[in-house]
Amino acid sequence: MVAPKRVCIFVANNCTVDSRILRQAETFARAGHETIIVAVLVGDVEALEKRGGFEIRRVNAKHSWSEGYPRASKVLSPVRARIAKRNGDNPAPQPVLPRRNGPRIPARQWLRWIRTGKEPAPRSWPAAESSTMDRAAFAASMPLQKAGRVARAQRRRWGRRVGRFGRRRILRPTRYRQIERRMARAAIEFRADLYWANDVQTLRPAAAAARATGGRVVYDAHEVVWDVPTVSWFRQRVWALIERTQIPKMDRVYTVCDPIADLMASRYRISRPTVIINAPRLESTSAAPAHEDSPLNAYRKPGERIVLFHGYLAPWRGIEQLIAATALLPQEYRLVILGHGVFRATLEELAHRSRLDDRVTFIASVPPAELPSWVIGADVGTIPIQNRGRSFQYTTPNKLFECLHVGLPIVVNDLPEIRKVVNEVDFGIVTDCSDPAAIAKAIEDLLSDPDRYQQMRLRARAAAPRYSWERGEEAILSALEK
Repeated sequence: MVAPKRVCIFVANNCTVDSRILRQAETFARAGHETIIVAVLVGDVEALEKRGGFEIRRVNAKHSWSEGYPRASKVLSPVRARIAKRNGDNPAPQPVLPRRNGPRIPARQWLRWIRTGKEPAPRSWPAAESSTMDRAAFAASMPLQKAGRVARAQRRRWGRRVGRFGRRRILRPTRYRQIERRMARAAIEFRADLYWANDVQTLRPAAAAARATGGRVVYDAHEVVWDVPTVSWFRQRVWALIERTQIPKMDRVYTVCDPIADLMASRYRISRPTVIINAPRLESTSAAPAHEDSPLNAYRKPGERIVLFHGYLAPWRGIEQLIAATALLPQEYRLVILGHGVFRATLEELAHRSRLDDRVTFIASVPPAELPSWVIGADVGTIPIQNRGRSFQYTTPNKLFECLHVGLPIVVNDLPEIRKVVNEVDFGIVTDCSDPAAIAKAIEDLLSDPDRYQQMRLRARAAAPRYSWERGEEAILSALEK
């Protein structure tokens, strides 16, 4: 039994409908640990939100030209971090004092302090018990710190020289670096025992916070960051570099499926990451209402059958092919697209041009706790995500297990991990979702045999305990153990 500790979870979105992150926080909070989520303030949300057992603290995402490079970092040097971690479970960070606080000590006193550890000590020393080797290593790191101070001073002087052109913007940190620093500051103030980084965008602030406070840090990789089709080639390379440089600093690594775990183990030569699937809690889905009581039925006309797509709306998710397939289906089929994203306006325009305004319905995202009651109201679920890059090829999205838990048969694209789950449970049809005609045929085939359809629903419900979040909670809580 682990004593109550403090846990800080990082996520690079506003954390309103991100089911995996919210379940992580619930797991730690239910185990008695003080838990916060450090997220990004985007959209119409509160900066501080309290939920059942944990808090969500959102940092400002706006770029500021007046927010420059800090003169004295609160992050400990590697030598001081190692000493602090050894001398205490969670020591307070010791910031570097400005030059004007105290006289500089001459070389003779430096040597005496390294040999004996007695006063006077350097201004930036954390005043902890240490060995001669620790003091010598700290003294050896001082020239590097001085070089960094000189370089920052030169950048400030150059910025003042630009005169009438104002601040030299290239010397200011980018928006992403500012967000990372704000997240790190919020986490350092909390002084957690465990920092949990979700996705590559939060690796650096989590590592910095752990370095400053001596806490543990883990990484939860949700995708193959060097092969994500929805971002530019340049961003893929940047993310790959960040992941490669930060993973050696992690105490443990988690991911979402076996192929990604194998890829990361071979690419970075680390121990195979622990796999935690994107499954919902069994207790939340078992409390879902009956099919007839679903709020989704409010959008159903008499005699209609609802084909559901739910999730983030973005390119390469197969939603365009799903809209085209709706035009090939009989009139009694209605496509409901439940979710949010930058691609929604494009999809609405596509439905309008296809003259499907009366057969395609768009619904805004609903809270994760309410989602099972909406999903259970559909007749067919769909996962038509396209085979573009290894991140999509090995995907195991939340919607796959959400449909399984409520007993909703699905039509999915022929991707290895999705096909594996669907075939094991036998609750859907695998087809080529790049072809709208194949999607339409699979939907009709799924609903053409009522007995087979009912058997699929029963098999999915029976398999829900095997694919539940509760099965991975023990591995999550073990991250607190040293």
